[in-house]
Amino acid sequence: MISKEQARQIGCVVKRLKCLMEDKAKGSMIFHLDGSGELGKQFETHLFEWRDKYSSEKRGIPLVEDEFINLMTK
Repeated sequence: MISKEQARQIGCVVKRLKCLMEDKAKGSMIFHLDGSGELGKQFETHLFEWRDKYSSEKRGIPLVEDEFINLMTK
């Protein structure tokens, strides 16, 4: 039998997974256990974002070398 706190924590995880699934995210999640029998207070989300030639959504803009160097040195 799970406790009320464990149920709340599992609900938070499920809600986060549901949001990622609705966004059609691609990646992974890691849940850290703290040894208390409950979920840890920390979990990691690693998402992949496809850009430019790998995606129909174009986000990148072409830069000439001088513009790039100027941006990097500021």
